[in-house]
Amino acid sequence: HINQGILEPVDFAKWETPIVTPLKKDGSLRICADYKVSINKYLHISAYPVPVIQHLLHSFEPGTIFAKLDMSQAYQQLPVDDTAADLQTIVTHRGAFRCR
Repeated sequence: HINQGILEPVDFAKWETPIVTPLKKDGSLRICADYKVSINKYLHISAYPVPVIQHLLHSFEPGTIFAKLDMSQAYQQLPVDDTAADLQTIVTHRGAFRCR
């Protein structure tokens, strides 16, 4: 992930989140952050329900929607600002890393 420009090493982390490493079907490891022990307890829970996609699409009628999305590694396609990157810092046996 460092070579791909997704993570960058940090010397000092404002937030530190441990990782968990479940196995993928191909036997390789998936790196996941365990945010339940760090920032999740500080998040504000929205009182509004998530809208049903069919209701949203119906509200666009009579328009036509065209979209092309690459959902492969989708969470890595959105840039994060420095504050969000600091909040997403993970800690491994090789040091601390934050998202770019």
